[in-house]
Amino acid sequence: MPDHHGDHLPRSDRDSARPHRRALPRDRRHAVQRRDPRDRDHPHHSRTLRCIRQLTAAYGREAVIGAGTVLTAGQAQTCVDAGARFLVSPVAAPDVVRTARAAGVAAYPGALTPTEIHAAARTGAPAVKLFPASAVSPRYVSDLLGPLPGIPLIPTGGISLADIPAWIAAGVAAVGLGTPLIGTAATEGVDDRLAGRCRQALAAVREGRAAR
Repeated sequence: MPDHHGDHLPRSDRDSARPHRRALPRDRRHAVQRRDPRDRDHPHHSRTLRCIRQLTAAYGREAVIGAGTVLTAGQAQTCVDAGARFLVSPVAAPDVVRTARAAGVAAYPGALTPTEIHAAARTGAPAVKLFPASAVSPRYVSDLLGPLPGIPLIPTGGISLADIPAWIAAGVAAVGLGTPLIGTAATEGVDDRLAGRCRQALAAVREGRAAR
């Protein structure tokens, strides 16, 4: 996921996926994570699984569709079976990572403290979701990478477009974005500003990398 932003699309309507596809810049690959806070048990809720299938069909190879808030091996397997190509967890869940690796897809366990991050990295995951990022700062990442070098981090939760350069400059592999990027497009339809926000996010990543 380096050099990319992550999109969260909280809706299962096939028609809502098509305008998102048109709005995304064509010269980049995008990681789209499906999460629905309305689902009672959304990592394997039928609505979530249906949405993963629909988004995969709608985006094709233009985007990598994944599932978020995956907590158990069973949830991981059902999401993979639905077509998810990456799994994200808010906690370090070794069984989720093992299930994902067996299926040939990536899994990103969540962690916040140095101990949690170290444990999450030891699961064999390609990167660790730093969550909630709003509880810390880019300086926290800089401090972490001293004693814990080589662990790719993806801060997620409470990051705005304006925050991206500082996080990237601090050394993270990528950032996870939700509402600041998508806005109301998931529920009210794509507006003319969505593509602009996508371009702004990508430009912010480049700015941050140049500052390293």
